[in-house]
Amino acid sequence: DRSVNIIMKITIRNIDEPIEFSEEYVSTLEVRNKYLFREIINCLVRSQFEKHEYEIVNFDDGAALSDRLIIVSDVMSFDVSSRKIISEMYKQLMDMIDNDVLKNMVKMETILERIGAFAEDSLNFDINYRTDFDLNNFLKLLKIEPSIASEYDIKQRVYGIIELINSLFDNKIICFMNLKQLITKEEFSEIVKTCLSKKQLVWFIESNKSFVNTSESIIVVDDDLYTYKQNR
Repeated sequence: DRSVNIIMKITIRNIDEPIEFSEEYVSTLEVRNKYLFREIINCLVRSQFEKHEYEIVNFDDGAALSDRLIIVSDVMSFDVSSRKIISEMYKQLMDMIDNDVLKNMVKMETILERIGAFAEDSLNFDINYRTDFDLNNFLKLLKIEPSIASEYDIKQRVYGIIELINSLFDNKIICFMNLKQLITKEEFSEIVKTCLSKKQLVWFIESNKSFVNTSESIIVVDDDLYTYKQNR
């Protein structure tokens, strides 16, 4: 459907069609060739930890994969306290904290400095301690981190991930791997509705043939690497 607004595009080596992202539909890539599927997954997961000059998956505008994608390879073990998520959460908290809270933090800093000085005077060996506390240090002391449903309910877990990423980030794409294999068509339909209502960009990567949703743009790569768009 060319009438909808395309926000971003990804190109992938050996796949003729680009992956297009829009707030008006969700995007799915179905790669039935197991070797290409594994290569794509390795590239995406690796991009979250290290940067390479050459990748088989690229944004058309040159953006780094790690800057645009949030990879969810396993819904149940998704790390909600990853560095990327915690850093953004702390940044937003620091923007919202008022002057009264900051004054109380200065008092707390003075108390911690006294404890450090006491430890230095009381022990019979040299110690190191910090006196240059910042808000990040205090947030870490509180061990503030996101919390989403932990029970074995994949659908609720997916909702929690979508809500978390949508609340913290602008224009991030959530990339779910083989999620369709774990849920029903009806559950998937509800997840799609949630993404569209929140204008959350999402990318489903599947290794097998699966059901089709009317609000889904699907590109299929068969075992012979023939690429085609599947009708909604």
